[in-house]
Amino acid sequence: MNLKLNVRHLELLELLPIYPKFLTVNQLVVKLANQHAYKDHDEQNIKRNLQRDLKQLEQYGITESGDSPEGLKWSLVKGSMYLTAQLSPADALCFAIIEQFIQPMMPNVLSPYLTRIFKKSTQILANLNYHSKLKTWLDKVYIENKGQPLIPAEIDNMVRCCVYDALLAENILEIEYKNKSGELSNASVQPLGLVVRAHIQYLIVQYCGYDDVRMLAMNRIISCENSHKTFDYPDDFNLKEYVLKGTTGLAYSDSPIEFEGIFTGFAAEIIMETPIAKNQQTSTYRTDAEDKLLVKASLTMNYDFETWLLGLANHVEVLKPVSLRNLMRDKLRAAVQLYDDS
Repeated sequence: MNLKLNVRHLELLELLPIYPKFLTVNQLVVKLANQHAYKDHDEQNIKRNLQRDLKQLEQYGITESGDSPEGLKWSLVKGSMYLTAQLSPADALCFAIIEQFIQPMMPNVLSPYLTRIFKKSTQILANLNYHSKLKTWLDKVYIENKGQPLIPAEIDNMVRCCVYDALLAENILEIEYKNKSGELSNASVQPLGLVVRAHIQYLIVQYCGYDDVRMLAMNRIISCENSHKTFDYPDDFNLKEYVLKGTTGLAYSDSPIEFEGIFTGFAAEIIMETPIAKNQQTSTYRTDAEDKLLVKASLTMNYDFETWLLGLANHVEVLKPVSLRNLMRDKLRAAVQLYDDS
């Protein structure tokens, strides 16, 4: 093959979609007219060379054709791995990181393309010299979820695909949902967002006919159907703001609390290095026995904050609000009774 023919084939491969999508010869002629290999060629010349090139590529198992009312339709064979440019090792590492940490949040429409890229990336990294620093990078990085690791709740793959498609297209979903008590219910919901919290994924929705925003655990959706009916995505809803308010931590109220507490030991070190809120204020709280840390902050009171405080045990004393102080006292007293051997 001469260089000119190679260039023609490369430009053609760049334009052809992967099966089951296709383009007819006439559609390809229009797209190729401005390409380097066909510049200044008339339409008949382009069509003649194009048909010859397509047949040659078909003989190598690269392209396939099918009948259509407009004539033969052409595509790359199903599962083709052809990329317009060879991935560099650095590119391959980037896609490997995406596959490991970000893929669960990708819409389904990207899956066929990304699957081929991920496979190609894995092959490139596997073929690198063992001592290559890029090859060993993923062995040096690990994202650990805070707290006791739990096995992620299983999500039906058909449910996941249906939800992702409806979320992307802003279509109403018809779902069957099982609550914590095991009760089943059917509902029409408008999907607004997806939140991944450690071992559980939540679908953020509005029930049709209602304005309040709700969280549904994806693993509790028994079945769902995309109605393909669009809805008006609410202008006043912002997923990031919704999460940062602490709502996904099962908020007890929409209004923030004015928290005050005394921290000691490792708990004081933690809260100094990683504040509980941007408005956190700290000062020394002096006692006869030792200096402690007084912490004040305005934040959303939710289940996550409650369990975090309980986990600090005798290293924190809640001062305000009084309702939270009483809650801590009652729960810790109940816990003591579990271990009372008298």
